[in-house]
Amino acid sequence: ESATALAAGGFEAPADGAFLEIECGGSSGRILRFDRRGLVSFEIAVAPSATGDLEERLGVAEDGDRYAALCVHHAIPRFGPELGDDVLFNEAGLEEAVSWSKGCFPGQEPVVMARHRGRPPRLLVQLALAGDALPELGAHVLADGAEVGVITSVAAGDGGPAAALAYVKHALAEDGRTFELAGGGQAVAHVPGAEQT
Repeated sequence: ESATALAAGGFEAPADGAFLEIECGGSSGRILRFDRRGLVSFEIAVAPSATGDLEERLGVAEDGDRYAALCVHHAIPRFGPELGDDVLFNEAGLEEAVSWSKGCFPGQEPVVMARHRGRPPRLLVQLALAGDALPELGAHVLADGAEVGVITSVAAGDGGPAAALAYVKHALAEDGRTFELAGGGQAVAHVPGAEQT
Protein backbone atom coordinates (compact mmCIF):
# COMPACT_ATOMS: atom_id res chain seq x y z
CA GLU A 1 0.00 0.00 0.00
CA SER A 2 3.03 2.30 -0.21
CA ALA A 3 1.99 3.92 -3.51
CA THR A 4 -1.40 4.77 -1.97
CA ALA A 5 0.32 6.32 1.05
CA LEU A 6 2.54 8.40 -1.23
CA ALA A 7 -0.46 9.67 -3.20
CA ALA A 8 -2.32 10.54 0.01
CA GLY A 9 0.71 12.58 1.07
CA GLY A 10 0.72 14.48 -2.21
CA PHE A 11 3.72 12.68 -3.68
CA GLU A 12 4.00 11.13 -7.12
CA ALA A 13 5.30 7.57 -7.35
CA PRO A 14 8.36 7.19 -9.58
CA ALA A 15 8.75 4.29 -11.99
CA ASP A 16 10.74 1.24 -10.87
CA GLY A 17 14.46 2.07 -10.84
CA ALA A 18 13.81 5.84 -11.00
CA PHE A 19 13.66 8.68 -8.49
CA LEU A 20 11.83 11.98 -8.13
CA GLU A 21 12.94 15.15 -6.39
CA ILE A 22 10.50 16.30 -3.69
CA GLU A 23 9.99 19.21 -1.31
CA CYS A 24 9.17 18.31 2.27
CA GLY A 25 9.42 20.23 5.54
CA GLY A 26 11.08 23.19 3.85
CA SER A 27 13.89 21.16 2.31
CA SER A 28 14.48 19.04 -0.75
CA GLY A 29 14.58 15.25 -0.81
CA ARG A 30 14.14 12.27 -3.08
CA ILE A 31 11.80 9.34 -3.52
CA LEU A 32 13.49 6.29 -5.06
CA ARG A 33 11.55 3.26 -6.27
CA PHE A 34 13.31 -0.06 -6.35
CA ASP A 35 10.93 -3.02 -6.42
CA ARG A 36 12.45 -6.01 -4.67
CA ARG A 37 11.36 -9.61 -4.35
CA GLY A 38 7.89 -8.81 -5.71
CA LEU A 39 7.32 -5.85 -3.39
CA VAL A 40 6.72 -2.33 -4.64
CA SER A 41 9.33 -0.50 -2.58
CA PHE A 42 10.06 3.20 -2.10
CA GLU A 43 12.92 4.78 -0.21
CA ILE A 44 12.48 8.40 0.84
CA ALA A 45 15.47 10.55 1.73
CA VAL A 46 14.80 13.87 3.47
CA ALA A 47 16.69 16.07 5.90
CA PRO A 48 16.33 14.93 9.53
CA SER A 49 14.43 18.15 10.28
CA ALA A 50 11.78 17.13 7.70
CA THR A 51 11.11 13.67 9.12
CA GLY A 52 8.16 14.80 11.26
CA ASP A 53 6.53 16.58 8.32
CA LEU A 54 7.05 13.52 6.12
CA GLU A 55 5.51 11.17 8.69
CA GLU A 56 2.51 13.51 9.07
CA ARG A 57 1.95 13.74 5.31
CA LEU A 58 2.18 9.97 4.86
CA GLY A 59 0.13 9.18 7.97
CA VAL A 60 2.76 6.78 9.24
CA ALA A 61 5.58 6.83 11.72
CA GLU A 62 9.03 5.37 11.18
CA ASP A 63 9.07 1.83 12.54
CA GLY A 64 12.55 0.36 12.28
CA ASP A 65 11.55 -2.93 13.91
CA ARG A 66 8.67 -3.51 11.48
CA TYR A 67 10.88 -2.57 8.54
CA ALA A 68 13.55 -5.03 9.69
CA ALA A 69 10.95 -7.80 10.05
CA LEU A 70 9.54 -7.10 6.57
CA CYS A 71 13.04 -7.33 5.13
CA VAL A 72 13.61 -10.71 6.77
CA HIS A 73 10.23 -12.11 5.66
CA HIS A 74 10.84 -10.96 2.07
CA ALA A 75 14.56 -11.87 1.99
CA ILE A 76 15.73 -8.30 1.43
CA PRO A 77 19.27 -7.70 2.72
CA ARG A 78 19.92 -4.56 4.80
CA PHE A 79 23.05 -2.51 5.30
CA GLY A 80 24.61 -3.55 8.57
CA PRO A 81 23.28 -7.04 9.18
CA GLU A 82 23.64 -8.43 5.63
CA LEU A 83 25.50 -5.79 3.63
CA GLY A 84 28.85 -4.16 4.21
CA ASP A 85 32.25 -3.66 2.64
CA ASP A 86 33.02 -7.37 3.07
CA VAL A 87 30.00 -8.59 1.02
CA LEU A 88 29.90 -9.08 -2.75
CA PHE A 89 26.64 -8.21 -4.52
CA ASN A 90 26.15 -11.76 -5.79
CA GLU A 91 26.56 -13.22 -2.29
CA ALA A 92 23.57 -11.13 -1.21
CA GLY A 93 21.48 -11.92 -4.31
CA LEU A 94 21.63 -8.36 -5.64
CA GLU A 95 22.45 -9.00 -9.29
CA GLU A 96 19.58 -6.71 -10.33
CA ALA A 97 21.28 -3.80 -8.56
CA VAL A 98 24.25 -3.89 -10.96
CA SER A 99 24.22 -2.32 -14.41
CA TRP A 100 25.83 -4.72 -16.89
CA SER A 101 25.60 -2.22 -19.75
CA LYS A 102 27.36 0.72 -18.09
CA GLY A 103 30.87 1.64 -19.24
CA CYS A 104 33.89 1.89 -16.94
CA PHE A 105 33.29 2.62 -13.26
CA PRO A 106 35.29 2.33 -10.02
CA GLY A 107 35.17 -1.24 -8.78
CA GLN A 108 34.26 -2.68 -12.17
CA GLU A 109 36.94 -5.37 -12.14
CA PRO A 110 35.72 -7.27 -9.04
CA VAL A 111 32.12 -6.93 -10.26
CA VAL A 112 32.95 -8.47 -13.64
CA MET A 113 35.07 -11.16 -12.00
CA ALA A 114 32.21 -11.99 -9.61
CA ARG A 115 29.89 -12.55 -12.55
CA HIS A 116 32.16 -14.38 -14.97
CA ARG A 117 34.62 -16.31 -12.82
CA GLY A 118 33.21 -19.01 -10.62
CA ARG A 119 30.77 -18.34 -7.83
CA PRO A 120 30.79 -16.64 -4.44
CA PRO A 121 31.87 -18.73 -1.45
CA ARG A 122 28.57 -18.10 0.35
CA LEU A 123 24.99 -17.07 -0.40
CA LEU A 124 22.32 -15.24 1.54
CA VAL A 125 19.37 -17.53 2.23
CA GLN A 126 16.07 -17.08 4.00
CA LEU A 127 15.33 -19.65 6.68
CA ALA A 128 11.82 -20.69 7.76
CA LEU A 129 12.31 -21.48 11.44
CA ALA A 130 10.65 -24.47 13.09
CA GLY A 131 9.12 -23.80 16.50
CA ASP A 132 8.70 -20.63 18.51
CA ALA A 133 12.27 -20.13 19.76
CA LEU A 134 14.22 -17.52 17.82
CA PRO A 135 17.96 -18.08 17.33
CA GLU A 136 20.42 -15.46 18.45
CA LEU A 137 22.03 -13.14 15.91
CA GLY A 138 25.35 -14.67 14.95
CA ALA A 139 24.17 -18.21 15.75
CA HIS A 140 25.77 -20.88 13.61
CA VAL A 141 23.88 -22.73 10.90
CA LEU A 142 24.86 -26.41 10.84
CA ALA A 143 24.79 -29.24 8.31
CA ASP A 144 25.58 -32.72 9.64
CA GLY A 145 26.94 -31.08 12.79
CA ALA A 146 29.44 -28.87 10.95
CA GLU A 147 29.23 -25.09 10.90
CA VAL A 148 28.23 -23.92 7.40
CA GLY A 149 26.84 -20.46 7.99
CA VAL A 150 25.75 -17.71 10.35
CA ILE A 151 22.42 -16.01 11.17
CA THR A 152 22.40 -12.28 10.33
CA SER A 153 18.76 -11.25 11.01
CA VAL A 154 15.76 -12.81 12.76
CA ALA A 155 12.03 -11.96 12.75
CA ALA A 156 9.09 -13.45 14.62
CA GLY A 157 6.28 -14.97 12.59
CA ASP A 158 3.73 -12.63 11.02
CA GLY A 159 0.88 -15.06 10.38
CA GLY A 160 3.41 -17.72 9.41
CA PRO A 161 6.65 -19.23 10.64
CA ALA A 162 9.39 -17.13 12.14
CA ALA A 163 12.17 -16.41 9.68
CA ALA A 164 15.85 -15.56 9.57
CA LEU A 165 18.44 -14.52 7.03
CA ALA A 166 21.79 -16.27 7.00
CA TYR A 167 24.89 -16.58 4.89
CA VAL A 168 25.66 -20.24 4.17
CA LYS A 169 28.28 -22.01 2.09
CA HIS A 170 27.40 -21.76 -1.59
CA ALA A 171 27.55 -25.50 -2.22
CA LEU A 172 24.91 -26.07 0.48
CA ALA A 173 22.60 -23.15 -0.36
CA GLU A 174 19.77 -25.19 -1.85
CA ASP A 175 16.09 -24.31 -1.91
CA GLY A 176 14.26 -26.63 0.51
CA ARG A 177 17.37 -27.86 2.34
CA THR A 178 16.94 -28.40 6.08
CA PHE A 179 19.65 -27.05 8.38
CA GLU A 180 20.19 -27.43 12.11
CA LEU A 181 20.77 -24.39 14.28
CA ALA A 182 23.35 -24.09 17.04
CA GLY A 183 21.51 -24.20 20.34
CA GLY A 184 18.77 -26.41 18.90
CA GLY A 185 16.09 -26.21 16.28
CA GLN A 186 15.86 -26.62 12.55
CA ALA A 187 15.22 -24.36 9.59
CA VAL A 188 14.31 -24.85 5.94
CA ALA A 189 16.20 -22.73 3.42
CA HIS A 190 14.75 -20.64 0.63
CA VAL A 191 17.29 -19.25 -1.82
CA PRO A 192 15.95 -15.94 -3.19
CA GLY A 193 15.74 -16.19 -6.96
CA ALA A 194 15.87 -20.01 -6.99
CA GLU A 195 12.33 -20.11 -8.40
CA GLN A 196 13.59 -18.18 -11.44
CA THR A 197 16.45 -20.54 -12.33
